[in-house]
Amino acid sequence: KLVSWVQGQAAERAAAERRASEQAAQAEVARVAAMRTRLTELLDDTAESILKRDLADATARLRRACADVNLAGVSNEVAAALRFVEALGEMPKLILKSFHAQTDQAVRLEMRDGTVESWTVAGTDADKVWVRQSVGKGMMAKQLVVADLSLEERQRRLGDDKRADLHVMRGLLALEARDQAEAAALFAEAGALEKGDGKGPGVVAALVR
Repeated sequence: KLVSWVQGQAAERAAAERRASEQAAQAEVARVAAMRTRLTELLDDTAESILKRDLADATARLRRACADVNLAGVSNEVAAALRFVEALGEMPKLILKSFHAQTDQAVRLEMRDGTVESWTVAGTDADKVWVRQSVGKGMMAKQLVVADLSLEERQRRLGDDKRADLHVMRGLLALEARDQAEAAALFAEAGALEKGDGKGPGVVAALVR
């Protein structure tokens, strides 16, 4: 009888341990599922801010998420999304960089009001480009900011590199021009590039959803 009792106790302990292990596994599955759901919601909210062209809100949202312990298991995805949104904020600098490459060259610029102006690029600084043109025997200089340019001019100056962040920038410019079909196509192309890369931040997928 003693042997049977000992064996019974051992069986009960083993069963209890199995139940505890199963419950722990179920709890972990639920925790991970909840965390993934929160990540999806975060990316959806971020995408909404991007579509509203409110990159400051999108950036602040992701920075808060980076410090959220409840998202610690997806911290790499959150950090990647933050880097992607910060890259979108570099659009003005990329446009200005295109002018820097044209220093001392003559350019024809399509302006925000639809006019086309001829200038020689004199140089650039952090947030503007300096242009000049001959007037009689003298020289006239002017400073331009990215907002002075037409949407089409900005699109052209982003170049034609096939990168997900550049396609999203182009899509945002299309939205600003109220061309939703073009914006959707550009976001879809960005999504394909992100998927093909295999390590995208998921922000573009949220934009396409």
